[in-house]
Amino acid sequence: MVSLSGQQVLRMRMAAQSLGARGAEDVAAAVTGCAGIQAQDLLSSRLAVRARMAHVTEAQVARACDQERSVVRTWLMRGTLHMVAAADVGWLVRLLGPTIAARFQRRRAQLGLDPALCERLLQKLPGVLAGRSLSRREVVAELAQAGARLDPSGQAAAHAMVFAAASGVICRGPDREVEAEPTYVLLKEWLARVKERRPVEPEVELARSYFAGFGPAAVEDFSAWSGFGLPAARAACSPLGLVTVDCDGRRLLLAGVGEEGAGWRLLPKFDTYLVGYRDRTLLRDASTSQAIYAGGWIHPAVVHDGRLVGSWRLRRQYGESAVTVRVQLSFGAPGDEEALAAEASDVGRFLGIETRLELRRG
Repeated sequence: MVSLSGQQVLRMRMAAQSLGARGAEDVAAAVTGCAGIQAQDLLSSRLAVRARMAHVTEAQVARACDQERSVVRTWLMRGTLHMVAAADVGWLVRLLGPTIAARFQRRRAQLGLDPALCERLLQKLPGVLAGRSLSRREVVAELAQAGARLDPSGQAAAHAMVFAAASGVICRGPDREVEAEPTYVLLKEWLARVKERRPVEPEVELARSYFAGFGPAAVEDFSAWSGFGLPAARAACSPLGLVTVDCDGRRLLLAGVGEEGAGWRLLPKFDTYLVGYRDRTLLRDASTSQAIYAGGWIHPAVVHDGRLVGSWRLRRQYGESAVTVRVQLSFGAPGDEEALAAEASDVGRFLGIETRLELRRG
């Protein structure tokens, strides 16, 4: 069995996520290369693409999602909103949707969404959304007129949308320009011109995508990321012929020969690299853990050669924009500080603003 150091594993993971060379050719490739991007925060999902694709702009990511429809947002792994390639939405929803619906069944019942009402929602939504995109508030109003009433003041409407998405009826549509208000569309209409991929063994394909984008990783990591139980995760991995490597006594799986990436990256909150592993021992130490994984939130992270070394934030005031970076290390190599400054500048380029770096240590 091949043995790898922790640093080798981290650099391989960085390359697998396209965080090293940022070599993704387009937005769909950037999203596919890391097996989907978490999208519960709009700006963060766009910044996650920037971290994996050189020269892209925020407008290009928005256009890919809202106009070109090459990427789509819906609820997938762990019941969380994700951005994935449009060609992959269908099989992912069919694979993961039943589990998502079952996962939130008790909460739906608490909110008054009994099976009869849920079935009525699925029947009425095609008529409500035919040929258009509507906000959640508008969907609720239209459903009420159609005889399917939801409480607009609580969480019932939100859970109804997740259930409808898990059932393959709707997905997120284009965000409205004013306040980036999300909308919903019919999935079949939105993807009418998309050639869908149909893997023969979708659970195996999901495992393949995970280890291609996150490896070297453990089966337990895949289980946590996908929402599969361990037996199902092991079964999905079995046909792949993954290479087993040892890292400090821990067995990890690798898809083929792993390249190594290096450099500095500013990752947004909830970036897929930050949430893709159950065991984050290699990623962080006590100080960065407190800064990044605090209060049930996953904050923006500074990554150096695959390891979390600090936090950052974008601050805008008085007509100026500053990227404030707090790192827990001393710069060891010539050019480190310049490389971090260039990364901060690229965040500004992506957003169409000028930024300056404010560096704080400790």
